[in-house]
Amino acid sequence: MYTDVGHIVFKYNDPRKFHCNGRSIGSVHGGALATWTDLTTSLAIFAFDQKQRSEWVSLNISQDYPNAALPGKALYMKASVKKIGKSLAFADCQILNENMKVVSTGTHKMTYIEPRLARM
Repeated sequence: MYTDVGHIVFKYNDPRKFHCNGRSIGSVHGGALATWTDLTTSLAIFAFDQKQRSEWVSLNISQDYPNAALPGKALYMKASVKKIGKSLAFADCQILNENMKVVSTGTHKMTYIEPRLARM
């Protein structure tokens, strides 16, 4: 069972039209939401790693989209670190609209690589 090691919250004030699907759909593209999950969970893992290691790389990112995110409407991203171990770290992310309705959820698993291997 995991506990919440810590969490961080970001607010993105104004997703623009270039973050969106085609003109007919008009919602924020899932790839943009997945990118924000990647960034926020990575930053959270870096922030709460007591060994202050920065050589973490992604093993797996999984994303679900229960509701549409609309351009021009603020989004809130809450990244929660579940566990940081010797070589693996786990985090979740919820992206909510300005009405606090979940538009996306994601999980991120990262692995630590030794610095000498990172330079190859």
